[in-house]
Amino acid sequence: MTRTTIRLGFLLLMLTMTGSAWAQFTTAVAPARVEKLVNPGSKVEDVITFTNQGDAPVEVRISIVDFDVDEVGLVTELPPGTHPNTIAPYFRISPLRTVVGAREQAHFRFAVQTPEEFDQLRAFVYFESQPIVSDEGGKQVLFATAMGIPLYVENRKMERGTLTVHDLAWERIGEEQQYVQLKLHVTNEGERNIRPGGFLTVRSEDDRFLETFDVNAAGDVVLPGHERHLTMQFGPVPDDGLSLKLRFETSLNSNHHADHRLPKPSPAQQGER
Repeated sequence: MTRTTIRLGFLLLMLTMTGSAWAQFTTAVAPARVEKLVNPGSKVEDVITFTNQGDAPVEVRISIVDFDVDEVGLVTELPPGTHPNTIAPYFRISPLRTVVGAREQAHFRFAVQTPEEFDQLRAFVYFESQPIVSDEGGKQVLFATAMGIPLYVENRKMERGTLTVHDLAWERIGEEQQYVQLKLHVTNEGERNIRPGGFLTVRSEDDRFLETFDVNAAGDVVLPGHERHLTMQFGPVPDDGLSLKLRFETSLNSNHHADHRLPKPSPAQQGER
């Protein structure tokens, strides 16, 4: 879960219609996520930047929600202060509401005063924005957005994230079977997040194709104590028998290795009629 979450409307594009004229509203938030590793009982501070690249000012309001992630990576939002890992009692951000002019930026400064005992604190920080337009020109159609970024504060005294690989499976996918799909069932046995990386080397039986792909290029996270079913696609690859060599990171200093052979797809698999 590495990408900005959208609650309402469109992520980057909002259109406002005033009479027959259209104005474009493009907004962005950076960084895409915040992860801090700190000592308990300490204070951490940083800045999140909101950019209005559009043609009119926007009003921006800040809110936070607790969240959890299920086995397939779907996020469940919860009222702030209700999850055991809530950051809400320790989190402050300023300003809570502001107007950002056309093609301008606003900097939101936040601070987290961590308690003496915790493992991980987390929340989604939402930037709810709506364009400010003149009433002149007749009918208007407005779209508001709420872009959310995950914020994690972790206790550096807790055990690093460590994955146990329970199962993995390979298959060809795509209309022409031109992609390799890997499904992994893992559990984070540690007490901190892990974003596992690694490499997959694909070689064709005729040795005309040899390529190495990044594993988990999207940077999906496995939360501490959570199971995840990770699904990744690689390719395109040729319609030949394939030799697969996987190196999948399970901790800072260890990897899970796996070799597999995928046979050449049959004409039926390739969608021939």
